[in-house]
Amino acid sequence: MPRDLHLLLAIVIFAAVGCDPTPRDVPQETAPPETETVEAAPEVAPVVDEAPNEDDPLAGFDDIEQLRQEGPDTPAGTTSAASEATVNAATPPLSCTPLLRAAVKLWSTPGPAEIVATPEGFVVAGYAVVDDAEQLFLVRAQEDGPRPLRRLVIPRSRGREVPPALVSAGDELLVGIVDGTQVVSFGRLRRDGTGSFVEIARNADTRYSPAVQEAGDHAVIAYTEAATPMRMKLARMNRRGEIDARHDLTPSGRGGSAPAFVSGRPRTFVFVDAHAGTSALYRVDLQADGTPAEPRVVRPVTNIFDPAELAPVARAGDKIDVGYTAIGNGAATAVGLVRDGARPAVALVPSRGYGPLHVDVVRGRHAVFLADSTKDETNAGPREVVARVVTEDAIGPPLVITGPRGTARFARAARRDDGAIGVVFSDEDGVYLATIRCRD
Repeated sequence: MPRDLHLLLAIVIFAAVGCDPTPRDVPQETAPPETETVEAAPEVAPVVDEAPNEDDPLAGFDDIEQLRQEGPDTPAGTTSAASEATVNAATPPLSCTPLLRAAVKLWSTPGPAEIVATPEGFVVAGYAVVDDAEQLFLVRAQEDGPRPLRRLVIPRSRGREVPPALVSAGDELLVGIVDGTQVVSFGRLRRDGTGSFVEIARNADTRYSPAVQEAGDHAVIAYTEAATPMRMKLARMNRRGEIDARHDLTPSGRGGSAPAFVSGRPRTFVFVDAHAGTSALYRVDLQADGTPAEPRVVRPVTNIFDPAELAPVARAGDKIDVGYTAIGNGAATAVGLVRDGARPAVALVPSRGYGPLHVDVVRGRHAVFLADSTKDETNAGPREVVARVVTEDAIGPPLVITGPRGTARFARAARRDDGAIGVVFSDEDGVYLATIRCRD
Protein backbone atom coordinates (compact mmCIF):
# COMPACT_ATOMS: atom_id res chain seq x y z
CA MET A 1 0.00 0.00 0.00
CA PRO A 2 1.52 3.41 -0.91
CA ARG A 3 2.78 5.32 2.09
CA ASP A 4 2.39 8.73 0.51
CA LEU A 5 -1.24 9.71 1.03
CA HIS A 6 -0.79 13.45 1.00
CA LEU A 7 -3.58 15.50 -0.51
CA LEU A 8 -2.19 18.23 -2.67
CA LEU A 9 -4.72 21.00 -2.36
CA ALA A 10 -4.13 24.54 -3.54
CA ILE A 11 -6.23 27.50 -4.41
CA VAL A 12 -5.49 28.60 -7.95
CA ILE A 13 -6.91 31.61 -9.71
CA PHE A 14 -7.16 30.67 -13.37
CA ALA A 15 -6.20 33.38 -15.85
CA ALA A 16 -9.02 34.12 -18.22
CA VAL A 17 -6.77 35.02 -21.16
CA GLY A 18 -7.36 32.68 -24.06
CA CYS A 19 -10.38 30.94 -22.55
CA ASP A 20 -13.78 31.48 -24.05
CA PRO A 21 -16.16 31.76 -21.04
CA THR A 22 -19.15 30.41 -22.94
CA PRO A 23 -19.27 26.73 -23.84
CA ARG A 24 -19.88 26.60 -27.54
CA ASP A 25 -19.41 23.80 -29.91
CA VAL A 26 -19.34 23.80 -25.88
CA PRO A 27 -28.76 -8.22 -7.13
CA GLN A 28 -29.22 -11.26 -6.08
CA GLU A 29 -27.73 -11.91 -2.55
CA THR A 30 -26.05 -15.02 -1.20
CA ALA A 31 -28.76 -15.05 1.50
CA PRO A 32 -32.51 -14.83 0.71
CA PRO A 33 -33.60 -11.22 0.12
CA GLU A 34 -35.48 -9.45 2.89
CA THR A 35 -38.01 -8.00 0.48
CA GLU A 36 -39.98 -9.57 -2.31
CA THR A 37 -38.34 -9.55 -5.70
CA VAL A 38 -40.86 -7.98 -8.02
CA GLU A 39 -39.60 -9.41 -11.27
CA ALA A 40 -37.92 -12.66 -12.20
CA ALA A 41 -34.23 -12.78 -11.46
CA PRO A 42 -32.08 -12.16 -14.54
CA GLU A 43 -30.42 -15.14 -16.11
CA VAL A 44 -27.00 -13.55 -15.79
CA ALA A 45 -24.07 -13.61 -13.42
CA PRO A 46 -25.58 -12.76 -10.03
CA VAL A 47 -24.84 -9.94 -7.68
CA VAL A 48 -23.22 -11.59 -4.66
CA ASP A 49 -21.60 -10.56 -1.41
CA GLU A 50 -18.02 -11.78 -1.42
CA ALA A 51 -16.14 -12.80 1.71
CA PRO A 52 -12.81 -11.07 2.36
CA ASN A 53 -9.63 -12.85 1.34
CA GLU A 54 -5.93 -12.09 1.24
CA ASP A 55 -6.31 -10.13 -1.99
CA ASP A 56 -9.30 -8.16 -0.74
CA PRO A 57 -8.69 -4.47 -1.52
CA LEU A 58 -10.30 -3.69 1.81
CA ALA A 59 -7.56 -5.54 3.68
CA GLY A 60 -6.24 -3.30 6.43
CA PHE A 61 -8.78 -0.52 5.97
CA ASP A 62 -10.73 -1.68 9.01
CA ASP A 63 -7.47 -1.73 11.00
CA ILE A 64 -7.26 1.84 12.24
CA GLU A 65 -3.77 1.42 13.69
CA GLN A 66 -2.43 0.26 10.32
CA LEU A 67 -4.12 3.20 8.63
CA ARG A 68 -2.53 5.65 11.07
CA GLN A 69 0.90 4.15 10.50
CA GLU A 70 0.80 4.87 6.77
CA GLY A 71 2.10 8.37 7.30
CA PRO A 72 2.37 11.09 9.90
CA ASP A 73 0.04 13.40 7.95
CA THR A 74 -2.74 10.85 7.50
CA PRO A 75 -5.65 11.95 9.73
CA ALA A 76 -7.68 9.40 11.64
CA GLY A 77 -11.01 10.93 10.70
CA THR A 78 -12.68 13.41 8.42
CA THR A 79 -13.56 16.29 10.73
CA SER A 80 -11.70 19.49 11.51
CA ALA A 81 -11.66 21.88 14.42
CA ALA A 82 -11.80 24.80 11.98
CA SER A 83 -15.11 26.59 12.48
CA GLU A 84 -17.04 28.43 9.81
CA ALA A 85 -16.03 31.74 11.39
CA THR A 86 -12.35 30.73 11.34
CA VAL A 87 -12.51 29.71 7.69
CA ASN A 88 -14.37 32.88 6.72
CA ALA A 89 -11.70 35.01 8.38
CA ALA A 90 -8.92 33.28 6.43
CA THR A 91 -10.69 32.74 3.10
CA PRO A 92 -11.54 35.33 0.45
CA PRO A 93 -15.25 35.70 -0.40
CA LEU A 94 -16.71 33.03 -2.70
CA SER A 95 -13.63 30.82 -2.20
CA CYS A 96 -13.10 27.32 -0.84
CA THR A 97 -10.29 26.02 1.35
CA PRO A 98 -9.18 22.52 2.47
CA LEU A 99 -9.82 21.49 6.08
CA LEU A 100 -7.37 18.57 6.14
CA ARG A 101 -3.70 18.27 5.18
CA ALA A 102 -4.20 14.79 3.72
CA ALA A 103 -6.93 12.79 2.04
CA VAL A 104 -8.46 9.70 3.59
CA LYS A 105 -7.99 6.70 1.32
CA LEU A 106 -11.25 4.76 1.18
CA TRP A 107 -10.60 2.12 -1.48
CA SER A 108 -7.46 0.80 -3.11
CA THR A 109 -8.82 0.71 -6.68
CA PRO A 110 -9.93 3.89 -8.50
CA GLY A 111 -13.45 4.21 -9.84
CA PRO A 112 -16.49 6.50 -9.85
CA ALA A 113 -18.12 6.93 -6.43
CA GLU A 114 -21.00 8.83 -4.83
CA ILE A 115 -21.09 10.38 -1.33
CA VAL A 116 -23.76 11.34 1.23
CA ALA A 117 -23.63 12.84 4.70
CA THR A 118 -25.09 10.90 7.66
CA PRO A 119 -25.00 11.56 11.44
CA GLU A 120 -22.02 9.18 11.73
CA GLY A 121 -20.02 10.85 8.97
CA PHE A 122 -19.81 10.54 5.21
CA VAL A 123 -20.82 7.32 3.44
CA VAL A 124 -19.42 6.51 0.01
CA ALA A 125 -20.67 3.99 -2.58
CA GLY A 126 -18.65 3.28 -5.68
CA TYR A 127 -17.66 0.92 -8.47
CA ALA A 128 -14.20 -0.62 -8.78
CA VAL A 129 -12.71 -3.26 -11.05
CA VAL A 130 -10.49 -5.91 -9.43
CA ASP A 131 -9.16 -8.94 -11.35
CA ASP A 132 -11.58 -8.33 -14.25
CA ALA A 133 -14.57 -8.33 -11.89
CA GLU A 134 -16.58 -5.25 -10.94
CA GLN A 135 -17.47 -4.49 -7.34
CA LEU A 136 -20.00 -2.23 -5.68
CA PHE A 137 -18.49 -1.05 -2.40
CA LEU A 138 -19.83 0.96 0.53
CA VAL A 139 -17.55 2.53 3.14
CA ARG A 140 -18.08 5.04 5.93
CA ALA A 141 -15.60 7.80 6.79
CA GLN A 142 -16.19 8.61 10.47
CA GLU A 143 -14.44 10.15 13.48
CA ASP A 144 -12.15 7.16 14.12
CA GLY A 145 -11.31 6.48 10.48
CA PRO A 146 -12.77 4.72 7.42
CA ARG A 147 -14.99 1.73 8.12
CA PRO A 148 -15.87 -0.73 5.31
CA LEU A 149 -19.58 -1.56 5.19
CA ARG A 150 -20.24 -3.77 2.18
CA ARG A 151 -18.78 -5.20 -1.00
CA LEU A 152 -20.75 -6.92 -3.75
CA VAL A 153 -19.54 -8.43 -7.00
CA ILE A 154 -21.72 -7.43 -9.95
CA PRO A 155 -21.66 -8.11 -13.71
CA ARG A 156 -19.01 -5.82 -15.14
CA SER A 157 -19.71 -2.73 -17.21
CA ARG A 158 -16.77 -1.87 -19.46
CA GLY A 159 -15.48 1.69 -19.31
CA ARG A 160 -17.63 2.76 -16.37
CA GLU A 161 -17.69 6.57 -16.05
CA VAL A 162 -20.57 7.23 -13.63
CA PRO A 163 -21.17 6.20 -10.01
CA PRO A 164 -24.09 4.41 -8.38
CA ALA A 165 -26.93 6.48 -6.97
CA LEU A 166 -26.79 7.00 -3.20
CA VAL A 167 -29.21 8.87 -0.89
CA SER A 168 -29.33 9.15 2.89
CA ALA A 169 -32.93 8.77 4.08
CA GLY A 170 -33.27 8.78 7.86
CA ASP A 171 -31.89 5.49 9.17
CA GLU A 172 -31.52 4.08 5.65
CA LEU A 173 -29.34 4.33 2.59
CA LEU A 174 -31.04 4.19 -0.81
CA VAL A 175 -28.75 2.74 -3.49
CA GLY A 176 -29.40 2.42 -7.22
CA ILE A 177 -27.08 0.60 -9.63
CA VAL A 178 -26.97 -0.37 -13.29
CA ASP A 179 -24.84 -3.48 -13.81
CA GLY A 180 -23.01 -4.69 -16.91
CA THR A 181 -26.05 -6.64 -18.13
CA GLN A 182 -28.10 -3.40 -18.18
CA VAL A 183 -30.17 -4.43 -15.16
CA VAL A 184 -31.28 -1.67 -12.78
CA SER A 185 -31.29 -2.78 -9.12
CA PHE A 186 -32.35 -0.90 -6.01
CA GLY A 187 -31.38 -1.44 -2.39
CA ARG A 188 -33.01 0.02 0.72
CA LEU A 189 -30.16 -0.61 3.14
CA ARG A 190 -29.59 0.06 6.80
CA ARG A 191 -26.86 2.54 7.60
CA ASP A 192 -24.50 -0.32 8.41
CA GLY A 193 -24.82 -1.46 4.77
CA THR A 194 -26.97 -4.52 5.42
CA GLY A 195 -30.09 -5.18 3.39
CA SER A 196 -30.97 -6.62 0.01
CA PHE A 197 -31.35 -5.48 -3.57
CA VAL A 198 -34.27 -6.08 -5.93
CA GLU A 199 -34.42 -5.81 -9.69
CA ILE A 200 -36.22 -2.75 -11.03
CA ALA A 201 -35.85 -2.95 -14.80
CA ARG A 202 -33.74 -4.22 -17.69
CA ASN A 203 -32.28 -2.69 -20.83
CA ALA A 204 -30.95 0.38 -19.01
CA ASP A 205 -28.18 2.44 -20.57
CA THR A 206 -25.04 1.84 -18.50
CA ARG A 207 -23.56 5.21 -19.48
CA TYR A 208 -25.95 6.97 -17.09
CA SER A 209 -26.45 6.69 -13.34
CA PRO A 210 -29.98 6.09 -12.11
CA ALA A 211 -31.44 8.76 -9.81
CA VAL A 212 -33.13 7.72 -6.56
CA GLN A 213 -35.04 9.61 -3.90
CA GLU A 214 -37.36 9.02 -0.96
CA ALA A 215 -40.97 10.16 -1.34
CA GLY A 216 -43.14 9.48 1.70
CA ASP A 217 -43.47 5.70 2.13
CA HIS A 218 -42.05 5.14 -1.34
CA ALA A 219 -38.74 5.29 -3.15
CA VAL A 220 -38.58 6.51 -6.73
CA ILE A 221 -35.96 5.33 -9.21
CA ALA A 222 -35.47 7.23 -12.48
CA TYR A 223 -33.29 5.65 -15.15
CA THR A 224 -32.36 5.89 -18.82
CA GLU A 225 -33.68 3.12 -21.05
CA ALA A 226 -31.40 2.14 -23.91
CA ALA A 227 -33.46 2.80 -27.05
CA THR A 228 -33.45 5.02 -30.12
CA PRO A 229 -34.17 7.63 -28.97
CA MET A 230 -33.34 6.98 -25.32
CA ARG A 231 -36.30 7.00 -22.94
CA MET A 232 -36.74 8.40 -19.44
CA LYS A 233 -38.41 5.86 -17.14
CA LEU A 234 -39.45 6.04 -13.48
CA ALA A 235 -40.46 3.28 -11.08
CA ARG A 236 -42.08 3.80 -7.67
CA MET A 237 -41.44 1.16 -4.98
CA ASN A 238 -43.24 0.73 -1.69
CA ARG A 239 -41.72 -0.55 1.56
CA ARG A 240 -42.78 -4.12 0.81
CA GLY A 241 -40.36 -4.10 -2.10
CA GLU A 242 -43.16 -3.95 -4.68
CA ILE A 243 -43.20 -1.68 -7.69
CA ASP A 244 -46.68 -0.17 -7.56
CA ALA A 245 -46.29 2.34 -10.40
CA ARG A 246 -44.22 2.76 -13.56
CA HIS A 247 -44.06 5.88 -15.72
CA ASP A 248 -42.61 6.67 -19.13
CA LEU A 249 -41.71 10.37 -18.84
CA THR A 250 -40.24 10.71 -22.33
CA PRO A 251 -41.82 13.73 -24.06
CA SER A 252 -43.75 12.87 -27.20
CA GLY A 253 -41.46 12.63 -30.19
CA ARG A 254 -38.41 13.28 -28.03
CA GLY A 255 -35.82 11.39 -26.00
CA GLY A 256 -34.71 11.43 -22.39
CA SER A 257 -31.51 10.60 -20.50
CA ALA A 258 -29.21 11.53 -17.59
CA PRO A 259 -31.71 11.99 -14.70
CA ALA A 260 -30.43 13.95 -11.70
CA PHE A 261 -32.28 15.21 -8.62
CA VAL A 262 -32.00 18.91 -7.85
CA SER A 263 -29.72 19.81 -4.94
CA GLY A 264 -31.84 21.80 -2.49
CA ARG A 265 -35.12 20.58 -3.98
CA PRO A 266 -35.31 16.80 -3.47
CA ARG A 267 -38.76 16.34 -5.03
CA THR A 268 -37.59 17.60 -8.43
CA PHE A 269 -35.28 16.02 -10.97
CA VAL A 270 -34.08 17.06 -14.41
CA PHE A 271 -33.18 15.15 -17.54
CA VAL A 272 -32.13 16.05 -21.07
CA ASP A 273 -33.40 15.34 -24.56
CA ALA A 274 -29.90 15.37 -26.01
CA HIS A 275 -29.02 16.20 -29.61
CA ALA A 276 -25.85 17.13 -31.49
CA GLY A 277 -27.02 20.73 -31.85
CA THR A 278 -29.66 22.13 -29.50
CA SER A 279 -30.94 19.98 -26.66
CA ALA A 280 -33.74 20.58 -24.17
CA LEU A 281 -33.51 20.35 -20.38
CA TYR A 282 -36.68 19.11 -18.67
CA ARG A 283 -37.79 19.13 -15.05
CA VAL A 284 -40.13 16.67 -13.33
CA ASP A 285 -41.78 17.56 -10.01
CA LEU A 286 -42.90 14.74 -7.72
CA GLN A 287 -45.92 14.70 -5.47
CA ALA A 288 -45.47 13.71 -1.82
CA ASP A 289 -46.07 10.03 -2.69
CA GLY A 290 -43.62 10.05 -5.60
CA THR A 291 -46.18 10.42 -8.40
CA PRO A 292 -44.53 12.49 -11.16
CA ALA A 293 -46.02 15.51 -12.87
CA GLU A 294 -45.67 15.93 -16.61
CA PRO A 295 -42.18 17.00 -17.67
CA ARG A 296 -41.79 20.66 -18.55
CA VAL A 297 -38.95 22.46 -20.32
CA VAL A 298 -36.42 24.32 -18.18
CA ARG A 299 -34.56 25.81 -21.16
CA PRO A 300 -32.64 24.81 -24.30
CA VAL A 301 -28.91 24.15 -24.18
CA THR A 302 -26.43 23.76 -27.02
CA ASN A 303 -23.49 21.46 -27.68
CA ILE A 304 -24.01 19.08 -24.77
CA PHE A 305 -21.48 16.27 -24.43
CA ASP A 306 -22.55 12.71 -25.27
CA PRO A 307 -23.18 11.03 -22.89
CA ALA A 308 -24.51 13.99 -20.96
CA GLU A 309 -23.97 14.56 -17.25
CA LEU A 310 -26.11 17.05 -15.32
CA ALA A 311 -25.70 18.77 -11.94
CA PRO A 312 -28.88 20.77 -11.11
CA VAL A 313 -29.25 23.08 -8.11
CA ALA A 314 -32.22 25.04 -6.74
CA ARG A 315 -32.33 28.80 -7.02
CA ALA A 316 -34.68 31.39 -5.54
CA GLY A 317 -38.13 31.67 -7.08
CA ASP A 318 -38.50 28.00 -8.08
CA LYS A 319 -35.71 28.36 -10.63
CA ILE A 320 -32.97 25.82 -11.36
CA ASP A 321 -29.37 26.21 -12.47
CA VAL A 322 -27.81 23.25 -14.26
CA GLY A 323 -24.16 22.40 -14.62
CA TYR A 324 -23.53 20.15 -17.61
CA THR A 325 -20.75 18.54 -19.60
CA ALA A 326 -20.27 20.26 -22.93
CA ILE A 327 -18.31 20.50 -26.15
CA GLY A 328 -16.40 23.77 -26.27
CA ASN A 329 -13.93 25.49 -28.59
CA GLY A 330 -12.18 23.26 -31.08
CA ALA A 331 -14.36 20.30 -30.02
CA ALA A 332 -12.54 20.22 -26.67
CA THR A 333 -14.63 19.28 -23.64
CA ALA A 334 -15.84 21.78 -21.06
CA VAL A 335 -18.24 22.09 -18.14
CA GLY A 336 -20.94 24.69 -18.65
CA LEU A 337 -23.59 26.33 -16.49
CA VAL A 338 -27.02 27.42 -17.67
CA ARG A 339 -29.54 29.43 -15.67
CA ASP A 340 -33.30 28.95 -15.65
CA GLY A 341 -34.01 31.96 -17.82
CA ALA A 342 -32.62 33.79 -20.81
CA ARG A 343 -29.03 34.33 -19.64
CA PRO A 344 -26.36 32.71 -21.85
CA ALA A 345 -24.32 29.73 -20.72
CA VAL A 346 -21.04 30.32 -18.92
CA ALA A 347 -18.05 28.05 -18.37
CA LEU A 348 -17.27 26.50 -15.00
CA VAL A 349 -14.38 24.67 -16.69
CA PRO A 350 -13.30 26.23 -20.04
CA SER A 351 -12.59 23.91 -22.95
CA ARG A 352 -8.99 22.77 -23.06
CA GLY A 353 -8.48 19.02 -23.44
CA TYR A 354 -10.52 16.11 -24.74
CA GLY A 355 -12.47 13.21 -23.35
CA PRO A 356 -15.28 12.95 -20.80
CA LEU A 357 -15.49 15.27 -17.81
CA HIS A 358 -17.77 15.06 -14.75
CA VAL A 359 -19.73 17.58 -12.67
CA ASP A 360 -21.60 17.64 -9.36
CA VAL A 361 -23.12 20.30 -7.09
CA VAL A 362 -24.08 20.84 -3.44
CA ARG A 363 -26.11 23.70 -2.06
CA GLY A 364 -25.59 25.79 1.06
CA ARG A 365 -26.28 29.52 1.05
CA HIS A 366 -25.13 29.31 -2.54
CA ALA A 367 -24.15 26.50 -4.88
CA VAL A 368 -20.73 24.84 -4.85
CA PHE A 369 -19.91 23.01 -8.09
CA LEU A 370 -17.26 20.28 -8.36
CA ALA A 371 -15.98 19.46 -11.83
CA ASP A 372 -13.22 17.58 -13.61
CA SER A 373 -10.72 19.71 -15.48
CA THR A 374 -8.08 18.53 -17.93
CA LYS A 375 -4.46 19.25 -17.01
CA ASP A 376 -3.25 19.22 -20.63
CA GLU A 377 -4.64 19.09 -24.14
CA THR A 378 -4.43 15.33 -24.72
CA ASN A 379 -7.42 13.01 -25.06
CA ALA A 380 -6.56 10.66 -22.20
CA GLY A 381 -4.48 13.12 -20.19
CA PRO A 382 -4.61 13.52 -16.42
CA ARG A 383 -7.48 15.31 -14.71
CA GLU A 384 -7.81 17.47 -11.64
CA VAL A 385 -10.93 18.56 -9.75
CA VAL A 386 -11.98 22.18 -9.23
CA ALA A 387 -14.49 23.48 -6.68
CA ARG A 388 -16.24 26.81 -7.40
CA VAL A 389 -18.86 28.82 -5.53
CA VAL A 390 -21.67 30.13 -7.75
CA THR A 391 -24.06 32.88 -6.62
CA GLU A 392 -26.88 34.65 -8.45
CA ASP A 393 -24.42 36.99 -10.16
CA ALA A 394 -20.87 35.73 -9.60
CA ILE A 395 -18.61 32.68 -9.91
CA GLY A 396 -15.80 32.34 -7.38
CA PRO A 397 -12.19 31.28 -8.07
CA PRO A 398 -11.43 27.56 -8.35
CA LEU A 399 -9.95 25.46 -5.57
CA VAL A 400 -7.87 22.78 -7.31
CA ILE A 401 -7.97 19.30 -5.75
CA THR A 402 -5.58 16.48 -6.63
CA GLY A 403 -4.59 13.29 -4.88
CA PRO A 404 -1.13 12.01 -3.87
CA ARG A 405 -0.38 10.94 -7.46
CA GLY A 406 -1.21 14.44 -8.72
CA THR A 407 -4.54 13.65 -10.38
CA ALA A 408 -8.23 13.62 -9.50
CA ARG A 409 -11.45 12.80 -11.35
CA PHE A 410 -15.00 11.50 -10.76
CA ALA A 411 -15.63 14.16 -8.09
CA ARG A 412 -18.83 13.95 -6.05
CA ALA A 413 -19.69 16.03 -2.99
CA ALA A 414 -21.98 16.13 0.05
CA ARG A 415 -22.46 18.82 2.69
CA ARG A 416 -22.66 18.14 6.42
CA ASP A 417 -24.95 20.11 8.72
CA ASP A 418 -21.92 22.08 9.97
CA GLY A 419 -21.19 23.29 6.43
CA ALA A 420 -18.13 21.10 5.76
CA ILE A 421 -18.17 19.52 2.30
CA GLY A 422 -16.88 16.01 1.68
CA VAL A 423 -15.39 15.53 -1.79
CA VAL A 424 -14.85 11.95 -2.95
CA PHE A 425 -12.63 11.47 -6.00
CA SER A 426 -10.30 8.99 -7.68
CA ASP A 427 -6.55 9.33 -8.02
CA GLU A 428 -4.51 6.76 -9.96
CA ASP A 429 -4.19 4.40 -6.98
CA GLY A 430 -7.60 4.54 -5.31
CA VAL A 431 -10.64 6.45 -4.07
CA TYR A 432 -10.01 9.35 -1.67
CA LEU A 433 -12.03 11.69 0.53
CA ALA A 434 -11.09 15.37 0.94
CA THR A 435 -12.93 17.78 3.23
CA ILE A 436 -13.31 21.46 2.30
CA ARG A 437 -15.23 24.49 3.48
CA CYS A 438 -16.42 27.28 1.24
CA ARG A 439 -17.12 30.89 2.11
CA ASP A 440 -20.35 31.06 0.16
